[in-house]
Amino acid sequence: MQTLNKGFDSLPTLACIVFGCLPINQASGQPSPKVDLAARNIVVESRKLTLAEALGAVSIQTGLNIVADDVPQLAFAEMELRGTAKQALDIIAARFDYT
Repeated sequence: MQTLNKGFDSLPTLACIVFGCLPINQASGQPSPKVDLAARNIVVESRKLTLAEALGAVSIQTGLNIVADDVPQLAFAEMELRGTAKQALDIIAARFDYT
């Protein structure tokens, strides 16, 4: 596993990945309503997706703004997302090595 240089030699690169949901509605600038990721269902048909496309599909269906930092290990991943938003985010994280 690759390590960081700048004084953090003992930390693996994955320790610096940020993957989270921002609770701000970009259109209004107001806080987004609280979304229960375990209750909200997501459906994305099976196809080859980039990380941005996969997160964008979840974002559109949940109304949340989602940010992923760092570069994914894969450019594209074949996936079908059916289930809760939490399950979809877990699948996306695993496929693009954000676990």
